[in-house]
Amino acid sequence: MKNQKGNIFIIVAFLTVILVLAAALVFGVFRRGEEETNIGSNIDPQVQKLETQNSSDEVASIEKDLNDTDVDSLDIEVSAAEQTIERL
Repeated sequence: MKNQKGNIFIIVAFLTVILVLAAALVFGVFRRGEEETNIGSNIDPQVQKLETQNSSDEVASIEKDLNDTDVDSLDIEVSAAEQTIERL
């Protein structure tokens, strides 16, 4: 009888650990999905410009794309990205 109680306790403890790990996994997946959704909803105007650049190989088109690209704000964006990574 004592041996059966010990076995039941081990089974219940094992199932509890599995349930806690499953809950942590589900919570982590949902939380990560929220972060990805938030990142996707804050599209930078500079990124939008880069995605709409001309696909021509002509020198004039390439020069226009380069002149329209704002690289002055890259340092600010890199700092913000580093801070975001540090929070993870």
